[in-house]
Amino acid sequence: MKEEYKLPIYLQGKLEESDTTHLIAELDGRKVISCIPSPEDVYNAVLRLKDVSRTLEDRYTIRELAEILDGARDAFFGTDRYADTVSILEITTGRSREVVKEDLNKLEEFMDKHYLQAMIKDAEGGYRGIFDRPVSKIMDLVYKRRKPLGVVFHHLAGNSPMVTTSVVIGVLTKNANLVKTGSGDPATSVYLADAINDVDEKVGETIAVFYWPATIDGELNEIYYRIFPETPAEVLIDGVACWGGETSINTIKKLANASGVKIIEHGPKYSIDIMFDVPAEDSIYRNLLRDSIVSHDQNACISTRVIFVKGDGKKVAENIARYFEKIKEEYPNTSSTVGEVIGKRIVYLKREGAKIYTPPKNSPDWTVVYLPKNTELTLNDIDACMNRFLVVKEIESLDDISEFIRRNNLERYMQVAGIYPDTYLSNPEVTERLWNLGFSKLSKIGEHQIFYPGASHDDVVPLLEFTRYVTADKHNLVTKTLKRLYGLVSRNR
Repeated sequence: MKEEYKLPIYLQGKLEESDTTHLIAELDGRKVISCIPSPEDVYNAVLRLKDVSRTLEDRYTIRELAEILDGARDAFFGTDRYADTVSILEITTGRSREVVKEDLNKLEEFMDKHYLQAMIKDAEGGYRGIFDRPVSKIMDLVYKRRKPLGVVFHHLAGNSPMVTTSVVIGVLTKNANLVKTGSGDPATSVYLADAINDVDEKVGETIAVFYWPATIDGELNEIYYRIFPETPAEVLIDGVACWGGETSINTIKKLANASGVKIIEHGPKYSIDIMFDVPAEDSIYRNLLRDSIVSHDQNACISTRVIFVKGDGKKVAENIARYFEKIKEEYPNTSSTVGEVIGKRIVYLKREGAKIYTPPKNSPDWTVVYLPKNTELTLNDIDACMNRFLVVKEIESLDDISEFIRRNNLERYMQVAGIYPDTYLSNPEVTERLWNLGFSKLSKIGEHQIFYPGASHDDVVPLLEFTRYVTADKHNLVTKTLKRLYGLVSRNR
């Protein structure tokens, strides 16, 4: 295992080094250093991306790009690129190797051509080829087409490699892609772009990946002002996909709004689980912990923060504690510190009605807190749930969840609600109520991270958000008749 990892810049087909470097993270004597571009480097990259921004549209169909991305998956996973990425993320996130691999596995599944093709088919909405050419059905009054935005700036968070799906979607929708990685994951996008270039150099030319510190001496990095000039007419990017916390996203939104650039926003969000009964199946607890807690150590928007239980919440808390202890051998927790965890536990030891479950010898590996019906849930409880710290809240009904979300004005922050038993996913009374509370995706418990083709991601279908919907009016005998039938034109025209 290397003592030092120096991350290059990926620039339209080449891995390059710069004279300026930045220490991103250091752990147990191992370091991750990244090459840093100058503002002029990034501006020149955007100019070149603008020049090639239509090449994918002219050269490939969307399904051909799915094949190329599937090939890039093979050129990344199971190779030295993957091994270095795992080692780098161990250092930058502080998570165990096993947890990092579990997180990266989700990206591997996402890039499978069969999944991408199913996602394409769903987004086409019955109009096969709409991402490649104008299409129309006999009774339509217009020709329909999905066009790429052009140059998309991906401002990625560092909490999970899954944010790299933003780049995958950018390529799939035939955009040119400028990528700024996060300090938590500065590696995945760099090495994945290099893998894409191995499979097809023409696609590789449409990607540039950099890391730079967001601020220097407390001031926003000058690079942002080269991407978003004061004069809107000088802006060269056509869309920005921003991921991360509220401060980061608001900064990018402010710049993008001033420039008139389309914003695709992801985060910050909260996710929860709701049990309308106490699960008896062992697999429910294992899948919940593996999917929604362990793989990100609750540092992702789709991670479970609180489990609401209509029934014996104490029994659920005990079962989760038992499975936490089982799963820690397979997925060690290396990101929790004793001081941080003990401090949070002390708060609940003083909380009336709360019961705390911890590992033997009070280690910081995991913590489960049970709150009975008569103990109020607060925002502090939600915020405490990070790095395998979980609150189980007993409720009377969905009214309790509604009251908590609305009292704290959380509707716009809700993302996924996992449901048990999953029969409630087909209950309109439950689904409509949860959608009205702001949740964009309802899933089976243990499937927060599984986005079936057609599933909502932050209220949108990503393939559609990364494209423009354009039309051309049709004029023939059929449409002339239809227009008159619909009263769209007078009979004299």
